[in-house]
Amino acid sequence: MIHGGRKVVKISKRKVLLMAGVVVIALIAWYGRIFFIQKSLPKIVNYNRSYGDGPNLSIAKPESVSISDGLRIMPPDNAISNQQISINDTREFLKTSYSASIKTRDVQGVVTSAKNIIKGNDGRVDNISSSEKRGYLTFVVPKSKFETFRSEIESLTHKKLFSETSLSQNLLGQKQSIEQQTSNIKKNLESLNEQKEALRLQHNQAVATINKELQSIRSQLSNIRKQIAETTDADVLNSLRSQESNYVSRENAQKQYLSRENSQYTAQNASLESQIKIQNTNLENVNTQDENFTENIETVEGRVDVKWISIWQMIKVFSPVSPEILVIVIIVIIWNILARLGYVPKFVLE
Repeated sequence: MIHGGRKVVKISKRKVLLMAGVVVIALIAWYGRIFFIQKSLPKIVNYNRSYGDGPNLSIAKPESVSISDGLRIMPPDNAISNQQISINDTREFLKTSYSASIKTRDVQGVVTSAKNIIKGNDGRVDNISSSEKRGYLTFVVPKSKFETFRSEIESLTHKKLFSETSLSQNLLGQKQSIEQQTSNIKKNLESLNEQKEALRLQHNQAVATINKELQSIRSQLSNIRKQIAETTDADVLNSLRSQESNYVSRENAQKQYLSRENSQYTAQNASLESQIKIQNTNLENVNTQDENFTENIETVEGRVDVKWISIWQMIKVFSPVSPEILVIVIIVIIWNILARLGYVPKFVLE
């Protein structure tokens, strides 16, 4: 109907309430769907534990743990499972990994700033990618600089556009494995050195016994040959020559014993020296492994993901009420203004 030159549309209060109810139900269903999807996403189950005076970090199970796309904490193949470790060993060798997600209108600028922060904290960038809508960095920083790095990364954007995850895994099993290897190698070395010393003493004793016997035989031979030179009696000479032949055989036998003893000693000693050399090499390798282990736990590996955010998404993040409701309110206000100016019909409740 036309009222005062303006078109007026009359709507019953019942219809208005019905329409409002439908809108409210639709909004509740929409946000309920989003809430259900978020709750149904798989999550990492962690054992929370306070780490020093800093923020709470998650002490992860010894199984591999994913903290972001492509970033995992993997237990070493030879590590002792934490379930096998005595509760009395309360040492902690925490390996920390870090993941952050940043939303921004300037992806490339934030990626560059994150790179500079990593470098400024004595870190190393392993991978970097940057485009207009998405970017990421994987990196390593010293654990001593981690908290400073963390604060600087967080300052790149508003806290509502920033999220992070820190995971810490106790590598006690790996440390115990290294200690066990070191202990076993040292025991093997001690045993091999003892065997080598025992072999040397046994060899020296055997050689001394053989040489003593040779000395006695040669002394007897010398006396017999002296008697042979001084004797002319045929029967005596035959007896002396028979004795000489016997002592010569004994001398040759002792020489063979000495040669065999020296050969056996040389072979056995060489075998022990070879085994000792191998064990020393193994000890050097385990020591290197221990050094690498220490370097590993003193660094933090991480990934920073940077994503572009639209203005509409920013409104949804920062607005205290739903943007859809804001749009409806704005439309109602604009419609009311236009209705007063006569450009659109005016709705009147009956």
